[in-house]
Amino acid sequence: MSWMNSRRSGIREYKCDFIKEVSLRQVIVPGWSQEKLSQARVLFAGAGGLNGEVIEGFVRKGGGEAHVCDHDTVSKSNLNRQKFYKRDLYKNKAIHLCKNMKNQGYLGTRLFAYPRSFQDLGIAQINPMIIVCGVDNQIEGTRSEVAQVASQLEIPAIIYAVSTDASYGYVFVQEPGKACWGCVFKPELTASDTTRSNSSKTCAPSPACCDILKALAGHVLYALDSLLMDRKRDWNYRVISLDRSEMLISKHVSKREGCELCHRAQLNR
Repeated sequence: MSWMNSRRSGIREYKCDFIKEVSLRQVIVPGWSQEKLSQARVLFAGAGGLNGEVIEGFVRKGGGEAHVCDHDTVSKSNLNRQKFYKRDLYKNKAIHLCKNMKNQGYLGTRLFAYPRSFQDLGIAQINPMIIVCGVDNQIEGTRSEVAQVASQLEIPAIIYAVSTDASYGYVFVQEPGKACWGCVFKPELTASDTTRSNSSKTCAPSPACCDILKALAGHVLYALDSLLMDRKRDWNYRVISLDRSEMLISKHVSKREGCELCHRAQLNR
């Protein structure tokens, strides 16, 4: 064996040992499979406060591929809770979130940025295993679009949102053949539900801070694990409230007869 080959072998052994040490404590979590997580290819719709927290966790844990899409740019009001810095101001969120996340993990996650909306994305080229939708409430139709596309592709989706007063939020897990997002929220589907809202329209600012985003992110990350590994989950719909105990909901929602979104997805398969 030449000196160069020996040196390269030593580097590979060092990297393997380093990775084992980094993941030493998470691989002993009941139901954990680092191999399955490392093979995951997840599409994240949105690169703001919601998905920023989840993508950071995904990278830290060693997820395989994170494909991130967002057409929006970073503003000053984002800096109190999103994974951006002053140097990122007025630049695309998807690109600069991926740049900021590349040094957050040590287990080989690959990051791909798409500076466009979910509706403008060529999903067939990505071929995701799971879609995670964490978008602004102001972006009309994206959640129903994600739910419909995931149903058509017969892949799971995690769709979640925060309330306009930043005090509570929900996480919904959609799986093939089971209840879809429309079964729970019964949206009135119109032509505009599958188009991006006009980005030039200005809206009054709503309350926003990182507390509820972190609370929701933990549930989304666990739900993501449960779809990839043998981590147990007996719910598909959960509401998390910071200030009202009566709002805490955790249940398994069944398919709703007459769901228009399920019907549309079935027709488009």
